[in-house]
Amino acid sequence: MSVRQAIEDRVSAPGEPAAEGLRVALPRSLKTEPSGVRVGLLRRLAGSRTFALGDRAGVLRAAQTRSGRPFRLDVRQRVIVKALVSRHVGRGAARAVALAKHVVYLGRAGAGQEGARPAFFDRDRDGVRPSEITANWRDDRHHFRFIVSPEHGDRLDLTPYVREVMGRVAADLGEPEVRWIATCHYDTDQPHAHVLVRGRRGDGRDLVIARDYIGYGFRARAQEVAQERLGDLSRVEAERRIWKETEADRFTGFDRRLIAEADASGRV
Repeated sequence: MSVRQAIEDRVSAPGEPAAEGLRVALPRSLKTEPSGVRVGLLRRLAGSRTFALGDRAGVLRAAQTRSGRPFRLDVRQRVIVKALVSRHVGRGAARAVALAKHVVYLGRAGAGQEGARPAFFDRDRDGVRPSEITANWRDDRHHFRFIVSPEHGDRLDLTPYVREVMGRVAADLGEPEVRWIATCHYDTDQPHAHVLVRGRRGDGRDLVIARDYIGYGFRARAQEVAQERLGDLSRVEAERRIWKETEADRFTGFDRRLIAEADASGRV
C-alpha cells in the first residue's frame, strides 16, 4: 500500500463504509507524489493548536489568540509509564511468594547493560539486596509495580533519572520517606526502569495512590524530568515521531488527533 493510500484510509470517516463504486480520495493537490502527502499533512498539523498541544489546547487557547502565532509540533519528551497494584494473598510466608518471584525475574542475567545482571538501587544506595528489602513487605496489603520507559531512554543516565522522578512522586504523595527499589533493563530496544514501591507509609498506614495519579500524575512527573534533562526534540525528530505513528498497525495518538481535527464530513 502506498503512503497516499494509507493516509486516505486513515482520514476516511470512521465507522461509515463507502458506498459501492465510491472511493475516498485526497485532493488533487496532494496526489503529485507520496512525499508531497507527508509534507502537506505535516505542514497543516504543525499549525494546528489541537494537534500540537493535545489536552493542553483548551488551556492555551487564549494565549494563542493574543499572540497570533501558530503552535508548532509537539517537541516535548514523552515517557510511557505502566503500573500494577499487586495485592498480597495467602497467609504467612505464602504472602511474599509472588513478590519474591518477581524480584528474581527483574534481576535475571542478561537484562542489564551489555548482557550483565542488572543491579538494584533505592533512593540513596546502589547495589541494594532486593530480597532483603522486600522481605519486610510481606505483611503489607499490597505493593506497586511501575515500568518507566522514556522515549529516549538511551540518552539518559537512568539511575539518577529514576531517583529524581521518585523524589517528586514521593513529594506528591505526601510521603517523602516512601520505600522503593528499582532496576534498569537494557535487553530491549527501549531502555527502561522497573520500580517497586512499598504499599505502606512510614506511620504504618496503607499507602493508597489515587487512580488518576497512577494513570496521569506519575507519567507527568516522569516526562517533566526527561524534558529538563534532554530538552526539546528537534523538528526532524518530532516529524519522525508522527510518521512512525502513521505507519503503526494500531489506533494511535495520531489517529485521535486526526479525528479531533476532522470536520463534520470526516475530512481533515
